[in-house]
Amino acid sequence: MRFWRIRRCTPVQAPAASPSSTLLVEDVLVPASSPGPILVDDVLLYIFRYVLPPEVPDELEVVYRPATIVLSHVCHYWRHLVNTSPTLWSVLSHPIIMRPTVLLEFLDRSLNADLCVHLSGKAVDMASEDTVDRLSQSFQLISMHTHRLRTFIALELSPNLTAIVAAGLASRAPFLKLLHITSQGTVGSQLFGDQMPRLQDASIARMPILLLQLRGLTSLSVAQSMLMEQDIMLVARNCPDLQRLVCTIDEDVLSTVSDAMASSTVALNSLRVLVLWTKSPHGLRFLSRLSFPASTHIMLHYNSYSHQNAFNLDCSASMHTIISGITCMSVSGARKHAIQVVSPGPSDIQFRVAVERYDWCALQRSPHYTPFDALEFPALEQLHIRYAGAPLVLLDGDWAKILSKLPNLTRLSIVDADFSAYNVALALGHKPIWGGSHTSRNVPVICPLLQSIVINIERGMESGLLPGLARSLA
Repeated sequence: MRFWRIRRCTPVQAPAASPSSTLLVEDVLVPASSPGPILVDDVLLYIFRYVLPPEVPDELEVVYRPATIVLSHVCHYWRHLVNTSPTLWSVLSHPIIMRPTVLLEFLDRSLNADLCVHLSGKAVDMASEDTVDRLSQSFQLISMHTHRLRTFIALELSPNLTAIVAAGLASRAPFLKLLHITSQGTVGSQLFGDQMPRLQDASIARMPILLLQLRGLTSLSVAQSMLMEQDIMLVARNCPDLQRLVCTIDEDVLSTVSDAMASSTVALNSLRVLVLWTKSPHGLRFLSRLSFPASTHIMLHYNSYSHQNAFNLDCSASMHTIISGITCMSVSGARKHAIQVVSPGPSDIQFRVAVERYDWCALQRSPHYTPFDALEFPALEQLHIRYAGAPLVLLDGDWAKILSKLPNLTRLSIVDADFSAYNVALALGHKPIWGGSHTSRNVPVICPLLQSIVINIERGMESGLLPGLARSLA
C-alpha cells in the first residue's frame, strides 16, 4: 500500500533562555487511497497561532510582526500551505484591525474566503488620534470587502467608534449571517446600503434602527434603552422561525402596543429558548401576545428593588401558564434576597439562593414571609440553597410550601443550613432525635422523585437527622 508522508509540526516550549518556542517536526504516514493528504485541524490551528506572534518592544504598545517573517522559520511545506490557505487569513481579530498594514496582508491572502471580524471597544483608546486614524484606515479597507463578510462582532462601541464602524458597513453585505453590535452611540447613516442582509443570528444593544430591519432570524438578542412591545411583536412577526430569543427590558420603559396590535398573537412555533431580563413585572406583559411550544426552555432573570413586587411574578392570570413553565430563573433584590443560576440547562436546572442581608423589620411585619410564597416551579429538578451573611431560618411550614411546589425535585442541597435542616426534616414528616419538638400542623410533603439530599450542618447534629432524611429518598 502506498502512503502519503506528511510532516506535522507541534509547538514545544523552549528553554527559559530562548525568546520563543520551537516546533517539533514529525512525519505522519497517511494511506494514499485517501483523497489527498489529510490535514489535522489542530495542526492548522498551531500554524495559525504562529502567523502573528506578539513582540513587545520598549514601548507599551504591542506590535505584531509581519507574517512573512514568521513563516521563514517554518519548513517550506507548511509555509506553502499557510500562504495558499485563504481561510487561515479570513479571521480579522482586534489586533489585526488595529494595524492597517497587517490587515491589508490578511485581506489579500484571504482571497475570496468568507471574512469574520471581531472588535472590542474596551481595548480601544479613542482619545489617541493615532488610534483613530489607524481604525479609520482599517475600516476603509474592510468597507471594500463587505460582500465577503460572514460574521461581524463589535462590542462596547463608543459613539466615535460607532461612527467609524458604521462608515465601514455602508456597503451591502449579502452573505452576512451573524451580527453582534453593542453601541453607546447612534447610527447616522443607513447600514449595508439600505438593504439589511438575511441574518441568522443577531445581537443588538441600543441600536433600534437595526431592530426594525431584521428578517428571517433564527436567533435574536436585543437590549434597548427604550424598547417598545410593538417592536418585539414586529420582529417576531418578521422572524417566524426564531429558535432563540433574548430580551433585556429596562424598568418602566417598555411601552404598550398599539390598539390594533394588542389583540393579535404572534406564533413562534420553532422557539426553543426564551431568555428574559427585566426589572418590572410589566416587562413580561408582552409574553401573553406570543405563542410558542410548551417545550420552550424559558429562563427569567428578574431584578427588582421593590420589596412589594420582588417575587410576585404572576402579574396577570393570562400569564399563569407561561410563568409556571419557567425552567430556569434567577431573582435578585437589593434589599433581601438573591437567587443566582448555577448551571442552567433543560435537563439539569440548578438554583443557588444567597440571602445576603435579611430585613429584620420586614420579618417582624411578616414573620412567615419567604421568597417562594408567590412562585411556582413545576419544572425544577434541582434546588441548591446557600445562606450567606445574616442567618435565615426557614420554618417547617416554609419548607412545606417550597417542597410542595417542586413535584419533579430530584436533588436538594443546603449549605450553612444551621437549624433549617431540622425544619426540612419536619416538613418531610420525620422527627429528628435532637432539638425541639414536632409542633408543625402541616401535612408531610411527599417528594416522589427525590434521590439526593446534601446538607451542610454543624458537627454533632447529623446523627439524629440523617436517618430521617434518608427515609425521604426515592
